[in-house]
Amino acid sequence: MQRGLECPNLLVKNVKGLRNTLKTVAIVLIILGGWVSIVSADVRQFIPKILDYSGFLSLESAYESHDDESEGRSIKNKDLFMKEKLTLGVLGYVYHPRFILFSLEVSGGLKQEKVSGNIQNSPFRILGSDEYDFRMYVLPKHSYNLELFTSRVEPLVKGVLSPQFQSAAYSSGAIFRYKQKPYFLDIHYVRNSSQSATVNYTTQKYGLLGTFYKELLGGNNYSFNVSYDHQTSSSLDTSGSEDDAALGNSVSYKMIHLSSEVSVHRFDQASLRGVSTSGKNFSWTERSNLSLPWNFSGDMSYILTKSWLTLTGPSIVETKLSDTVKNASFSISHRLYQSLISTYRYGYVSSTADTGQSTTVSNSLGFAYSKNIPGGRLRAQFSFGNANTDGIGSLSVVNEPHNGLQVPLGRFTLGVRNVEVETIIVFLKSPFAAGELVLLTKDVHYIVTTLENITQIDLLNLPPEFPVPGTYDFVVSYSSKNQKTGSRTTNFNSSISLELFEQMLVPYWNHDVSKETAVTNAAGEAPISFTVDTYGLMFRKRPFAVTAEYHVVSSNFNPSRGWKAQVNYLDSIFVNTEIDATVAYSSTTYPQGTSGVEVVAGYSETIFAATAGVRQKIPKRNLYLYLGGTYSTQKGLGQATTYSLNSTLSWNVGKISVDAGASASLAQTVTGGAASRRTDQYYYLSVKRKLF
Repeated sequence: MQRGLECPNLLVKNVKGLRNTLKTVAIVLIILGGWVSIVSADVRQFIPKILDYSGFLSLESAYESHDDESEGRSIKNKDLFMKEKLTLGVLGYVYHPRFILFSLEVSGGLKQEKVSGNIQNSPFRILGSDEYDFRMYVLPKHSYNLELFTSRVEPLVKGVLSPQFQSAAYSSGAIFRYKQKPYFLDIHYVRNSSQSATVNYTTQKYGLLGTFYKELLGGNNYSFNVSYDHQTSSSLDTSGSEDDAALGNSVSYKMIHLSSEVSVHRFDQASLRGVSTSGKNFSWTERSNLSLPWNFSGDMSYILTKSWLTLTGPSIVETKLSDTVKNASFSISHRLYQSLISTYRYGYVSSTADTGQSTTVSNSLGFAYSKNIPGGRLRAQFSFGNANTDGIGSLSVVNEPHNGLQVPLGRFTLGVRNVEVETIIVFLKSPFAAGELVLLTKDVHYIVTTLENITQIDLLNLPPEFPVPGTYDFVVSYSSKNQKTGSRTTNFNSSISLELFEQMLVPYWNHDVSKETAVTNAAGEAPISFTVDTYGLMFRKRPFAVTAEYHVVSSNFNPSRGWKAQVNYLDSIFVNTEIDATVAYSSTTYPQGTSGVEVVAGYSETIFAATAGVRQKIPKRNLYLYLGGTYSTQKGLGQATTYSLNSTLSWNVGKISVDAGASASLAQTVTGGAASRRTDQYYYLSVKRKLF
């Protein structure tokens, strides 16, 4: 009986909420109209007028389930969600569309949800639902204008379970813009928040962006820009703040272009578990490009970067890292007709930390040649150079970025050799809360492999709130070993390719040689030398694209050999039916295995991946269908396998539109005797009826 009384009470409460929202909007419009009426005798001109109105009735539903098993433990969650709502919208103006333009959408209805699992459960409940979106543009066509907005939505978010029925996303703010050449100004304040069971965050951001851009005769120009942003954020267990400031300018005069920028970034983050992260970054950049006589051109740059990072926590040894990097480069190029480009490059990189420093000086000379031949085009590139590196002590690397990586199966190599594995700190950049870093756990979320003095990280899994498989961004901080090093590296690179039959057939060969000499270090490591030969063939003729490649790495520390092949098929088999499929396979053998922290005898690594999808359009029915799936497996030091299926449907008939979709995925990983398994399912249905 109590549940039966709950629904009417919620409806009354929901209607009151909508009434308060409409009342606030009405008061704002009345105040604006009253204020303007002071300077005008005809008050009626400032009464809001309606340009257009609309009404929709929509039904939405979603079901998702997640099952995460690891080390004998299992976390299971299921969520069934439904929502029925009525949406009314108006578009109008005050006095004139060029004075104040506004739009308002309000919706109300009911939502039902049931959450079950071995961690938390909730009974099937019915609650009210209200959403709104209000935007006002003051002087929308003027050189200076103001935008005010506020909105509340209740999205059906894949991968975020919501036993808290108040799940909603809020956004509000103001943006002032000024555009009148040569001045441009943007001042903004935005507050975003999201509420759900596992993702509950709020961010507030205010700042400005100002630009002065002046065009001169002959295509010359100069500009100045300044920006500042301050952001605070808080989530279920993390709070933090960030500051970003930058000042820059550029000048283009005849054959020279100069640019300069100074930027500062600061952040602080603390979690309820006691883990605290803070850091700063300072960057100064100078660049110049010159167009010289006789087909010469030159480029110069200087970049100074200073970074600091501090990490503390109850179960973490306090870590403080800092580094200063100076990077200078110079290049000069010459073009001979349209066939030959010659380039000389000089580079200088210096890295300094509290406990050490390193300097690298490099020189290189390269040639790029292209020539039309009967039946196609010949391309050849050759370059040779050397680099001298001297270092002493231990270096620190702060927040080295590694972006766009798949989980699982993702892999990356750290940018510095001889890394102290115990100092590696891996953070996931949260896709839910801007600026939030999530600390990952070694041997749970990733594994570290050392190949002589090169460190490699393989991604296995993520915390439960982040859907897997998926693509994510990471940052890594670490320190190198404390030792004295010195080396001279000689490089030679060449490549030859033939583009035959209008690039339908392209055979190619790449030959790269790198040899270290005069190495000194405390560990007595041997100089690293390697030769890489790659032989490949590309074939392109619709609907097929085929690539086959064989490589041999001759090296004294990690030799390998292997081949890979990939076949793509994309074609419309019928007028409105398109098929897209890809099959890829690679096999690499490492006869000497790995060394260092984890010693493994020779092994082979194979990767197989296949994707396929069918897109079907039925124009007469306004119907669009898609069905696709993927499969991938990787076997080597560990094993990871993923399966996924997904489908979508979009149908429009008269005033009714239907959207539906389904996806399911399974990810399994086995590493060092530890196994994990994750299953995700998601289904949704949306039906919308236009009333007027």
